[in-house]
Amino acid sequence: MRKLAFGKIVTSTHGLREGVISSFLEFPTPFYTENINKDQIQNFVRVSCKPEIIPESIYSPVKPLTFARLIKKQEYKILAHAIKEMSEISLTGDLENIFHMIMDKDIRDLSHREQVLLALSIIYTRKPNTAKQFFIRYRQILKSQDKKSIKKIAAYIGLSTIPERIKAKVKLAAFNENDNE
Repeated sequence: MRKLAFGKIVTSTHGLREGVISSFLEFPTPFYTENINKDQIQNFVRVSCKPEIIPESIYSPVKPLTFARLIKKQEYKILAHAIKEMSEISLTGDLENIFHMIMDKDIRDLSHREQVLLALSIIYTRKPNTAKQFFIRYRQILKSQDKKSIKKIAAYIGLSTIPERIKAKVKLAAFNENDNE
């Protein structure tokens, strides 16, 4: 600021701090270390990047699939964010705008690739062909198995919205493989 002769600066609430923390973790000696240490910064990052959790009422239809290990940790994390995003945005508008609105969000515990998967999964629930076009556009950062994850997350999104659509509560029943009923 002194070098460029200005007295005020506006910064991002997320990106800049992440970059500074990342640099500090990689090269801690050039930074001011009198009152702060690496462990304090790592703890700050852990606390400020808590994962999204799916509310129990929405999680009920998906729970058996989770217990059966049909959904991976990464997919669960993306699904939790998808459910949150879908409660905050209207999916009746232009899907390209919705995609970019999701991509412009500052979602701390998702990588850029995971955020693309989030947006694609939500778009896939409405228009699979539009999601496929976006997939092609972002293919440099996506993996081939991501197509399967997008379809799976989109299916779970649909499944999780059933109780809300029919205004019902889902009650899990015990299943015994030995029962012939």
